[in-house]
Amino acid sequence: MTQVVEHEIEGAAKAGMKPVKFLTPSYRYGVVLGLLMVTFFFIGISPTGRYGPLFTLAIESVTLLVALSASGSRRVIVIIAAIASVFAIATGMFHAIHDAPTDVTFTSSMSALLILVAPVAIASSVVRRRKLDIQAVLAAISLYVMIGLFFSYVYSVVQAVTAHHAFFVQQANATPSEFLYFSFTVMTTVGFGDFTAAAGVGRTLSVFEAMVGQLYLVTVVALLVSNLGPAAAARRRSAANDAAVAGPHASPGGETDGSPPEPLEAG
Repeated sequence: MTQVVEHEIEGAAKAGMKPVKFLTPSYRYGVVLGLLMVTFFFIGISPTGRYGPLFTLAIESVTLLVALSASGSRRVIVIIAAIASVFAIATGMFHAIHDAPTDVTFTSSMSALLILVAPVAIASSVVRRRKLDIQAVLAAISLYVMIGLFFSYVYSVVQAVTAHHAFFVQQANATPSEFLYFSFTVMTTVGFGDFTAAAGVGRTLSVFEAMVGQLYLVTVVALLVSNLGPAAAARRRSAANDAAVAGPHASPGGETDGSPPEPLEAG
């Protein structure tokens, strides 16, 4: 994948064109995590209404494009994601204006689709990069937040397609904020007990989310965090060894300091 990106950039340079920004990975996963938190708080505190999911779609579309930019995705993927985002927002706006009965199902399905695309791009970028640093940890945390958001949308879709619109035992027609609350309490295994799934599908999904969340924390995130310090120390040792091999006339960046080399002694 990296070779394909480099080939496209070189081809654009030979043709006299500037390379597309999305083809150059920025690895700014802190920005992606920040946008995800904006989405999280917006869903949690936004008032219920037909325009709430529309604004959520807009925020998620921006998050998706930023994630693709950070991951250095190919041009065709960026174009497809942009077209899908525009289509989702336009269709969501149509449903919101006409107050169509399928608006919740559509917007939740599209939100789940958008949340599914970004993790694939981020995960493949981290694998290609093969570098353990703070950006890799931020990418892993971003994926964790996306898991919770994804399941909250899935629960919303399950409620929309259920005959009596009752996902929870305690309440019918739950709001996106309540699904978000339920999703993250399940994933973190807090288990307050104020909301419980009513049917077998909801119970199975909630148990599956709890397993995915816990396995992700104790494997991926824990492994990255535990090796972050040793990886940084190894890089420092490697840089020090490279400087020592380069000789006394080399600067820390690997460049010479401009002084002439010492003449070789005749053997």
